[in-house]
Amino acid sequence: METPFGTVFASNITPDAETGIGGWSAAHFRRALHEGRSRDGRLLYPVFPYSHTTRVTGADADALFDYLRSLPPVNKPNRQHRLRWPYNTQAALAVWRLLYFSPGQYVDDPARTREWNRGAYLVQGLGHCGACHTARNVLGGSRDVMNLSGGLIPMQNWYAPSLASAGEAGVADWPVEDIVRLLGAGTSPRGTVLGPMAEVVLHSTQYLEPGDLRAMAVYLKSLPPTSSDSDPREVVRPSATVVGRGAKLYEQHCVACHGAQGQGFRAPTRRWPATVRSPCR
Repeated sequence: METPFGTVFASNITPDAETGIGGWSAAHFRRALHEGRSRDGRLLYPVFPYSHTTRVTGADADALFDYLRSLPPVNKPNRQHRLRWPYNTQAALAVWRLLYFSPGQYVDDPARTREWNRGAYLVQGLGHCGACHTARNVLGGSRDVMNLSGGLIPMQNWYAPSLASAGEAGVADWPVEDIVRLLGAGTSPRGTVLGPMAEVVLHSTQYLEPGDLRAMAVYLKSLPPTSSDSDPREVVRPSATVVGRGAKLYEQHCVACHGAQGQGFRAPTRRWPATVRSPCR
């Protein structure tokens, strides 16, 4: 994983006793998820999203561990990270953790439904949506990793839009069914996913159970709007030159799939969503 501080290599988590986690116990694995520490107590780099997995229940942590232990062992030594000094030191990690990490757990909100709480648990913990959709400072830290108001993914030069803003990727006014379709299939009548989020759907959310997709949708739909959505702003009208240039670009690159008026197109085996009020995620 390329980061602004250097390259971090993911470790072997097959049950190989020599190079993987074959010598780990369930308690060791829980500590990694909940405290960001390896079996030997070494601090882990936060590209492993323990700021979020700290909220994973003990039962779910044990289930993950049991699954990993069931995989075929692969003897493959871990690669040394290539990080610049001082980011390659345990001392720097310790300082970072003092500033930006506190072990915790998800606690149900008794004022909310069971479905909402399930969705909040998945979004905040296992789904770790805030890992991308939260703004970070120059040290890669955030004081509120549950803030989903949008963030830049530096090495991909990609902005993960705010999940609480109607002007970006907020879904407060969407039908729950459309949110479920977006998370499960990557497209819905109200939008489609692109970039890193397309990879999330491809490798992760498309495999979720329908009930969990719906729970996440219920939670995301409930996020309070950002202040920018409620504050009146003057709309800046683009010049005729800018509009004309945009029209030519749309004609060259977009019309074939999305239609001349942005109305979308439906085929027997595929669908291209409307671009009018259909922001890409």
